[in-house]
Amino acid sequence: MKRLKNVPLEKVFYVHEGGTIRNLYELADAFSSMKQSSFSHHVSEFSNDFANWVRDVVDDGHLALKLSLQKTRGGMERAVRERIKELEEQHLPAQASKSILRRGIVDFVIGLVIGIVAGLLVASLL
Repeated sequence: MKRLKNVPLEKVFYVHEGGTIRNLYELADAFSSMKQSSFSHHVSEFSNDFANWVRDVVDDGHLALKLSLQKTRGGMERAVRERIKELEEQHLPAQASKSILRRGIVDFVIGLVIGIVAGLLVASLL
């Protein structure tokens, strides 16, 4: 989930002609709103600043490779959104397990209390 969080302030991506990008969500959104001149400033035949930032700062070599193969804003936006979805899905099983464990503990405690109360009632009747 680290890859989806904001990068440190000193490592934000400064978009040519204005704006900053702090995380993959903002990167995906930036592609749809960024001027073509800004995009062309960062992506050329010889370099891809977005792929470099994702590789070096976000620490996602998988996405960086996908971005380096793209040459359009739409292609890069799709690649980033797909990667976000992958990363979120990887995180879901861990969250679901924690939720199930919490519910199990609550159910156990409720059952224990009911059992003790029922036991005391039965014992008082004898």
